[in-house]
Amino acid sequence: MAAIHRRRDRNGRACRRAGRADAIVFGEGGRHVSTRSGRSDQSIYSVMLTHGNLIRLCRGRDMLRNDDRSVTEIAATIGMSNFHFIRQFKAVFGETPNRYRVRHRMELAREKLSIGNEPITEICMNLGYSSLGSFSTLFSRYFGLSPTNYRKKITAEPEELTPDCLSLLRAAWTRE
Repeated sequence: MAAIHRRRDRNGRACRRAGRADAIVFGEGGRHVSTRSGRSDQSIYSVMLTHGNLIRLCRGRDMLRNDDRSVTEIAATIGMSNFHFIRQFKAVFGETPNRYRVRHRMELAREKLSIGNEPITEICMNLGYSSLGSFSTLFSRYFGLSPTNYRKKITAEPEELTPDCLSLLRAAWTRE
């Protein structure tokens, strides 16, 4: 994970410049970036993250989970530019806002398919997808099964869901 950097003067003593708080430096894909001198890497992929921006990003993440607004509208609501929001979101959370939203919706869909008897079309529409085909394709990409097959697998007989280690033990004890 990322470390908090304190600025240092020429003698290596920790200091603060103009009373600004410490910041976290992230690189592309959430990697921590710093140079030997302790100064942040100024490449296009490094991001200085202050406490205020971290709070804004967390508010944006919550909005992505609960709202159907676009990423641009969410960025404007939390007071960031669209580009800055996407870049910092990816640096902190490891994925873009749109991928985060899709993954969260797929996890909700999996939960609803596992627990309830709600029709798949209704689950698809409730999660904000207008096409059952695109929903099924995305679900298959994330979980390796279509929504229908996933529900069948989850609601299968308990005997079919026996862990492999127990099946191997049973086979070993029944051999003659």
